[in-house]
Amino acid sequence: MLSIDTIWNAKMNTGIEWIDDHHKTLVRLMFEVKAAVDVKRGAEDIRAIIGALVSYSKYHFLAEERLMFESGFPLLEEQRAEHRWFSERINEISVSYTPEDTALKLGLLEHLKSWFVIHIVSRDALLREHIEGQLTEEAPPPERQ
Repeated sequence: MLSIDTIWNAKMNTGIEWIDDHHKTLVRLMFEVKAAVDVKRGAEDIRAIIGALVSYSKYHFLAEERLMFESGFPLLEEQRAEHRWFSERINEISVSYTPEDTALKLGLLEHLKSWFVIHIVSRDALLREHIEGQLTEEAPPPERQ
């Protein structure tokens, strides 16, 4: 069975522990949906897991966007647009899920998982660089001896 360890690597760490924890939770939920479909759990169970994914992704995106706003992240609007796109796709899966249409839904879910990983590595890395730059800029100069 797939697990978070299958795809998670050091490149995916943002260096912001709570964001990394959120990302891991989202990827775990995506794996959980796939596993539930693979073992043919009931439609209500699968809808509940998809619902948890929808809910958690909203929570995560709002928290991440708040950090971006508060830190003056210059690409906030681009990130919001990407987050909206992801949320809309997950909502589509949630609303239209039927046990008879699992191949299409799993294909879309796999696409979203890939997109999410790429988003973490390429886009959220920019947030890490921004935050690290702020810390460096705000740090007092070393004392002369």
